Amino acid sequence: NPFNPQTTIILKLTENILKGEKNLAIYNVLGQKIRGFDLTQYGNSTELKLQWDGNNDAGLPVSSGVYFAVFKTPQSVKSLKLLLVR
Repeated sequence: NPFNPQTTIILKLTENILKGEKNLAIYNVLGQKIRGFDLTQYGNSTELKLQWDGNNDAGLPVSSGVYFAVFKTPQSVKSLKLLLVR
């Protein structure tokens, strides 16, 4: 599903994931982390809705291409393929 200029990443969490450490990051096809998200602001919410505007951590726009959203917890790693079309 291509997106431009932003996309919403929705994560549904189980009770055991709520208590542990969790993070979401966007990586390019070279495996370089370009954007990280702070999930502590969501507290104990079982559904997280994160907006990615196609910018890196420095606030600069990234180029068109394939990116991967990677959600990590101590129990598992889930990934989602994203296609940014500018």
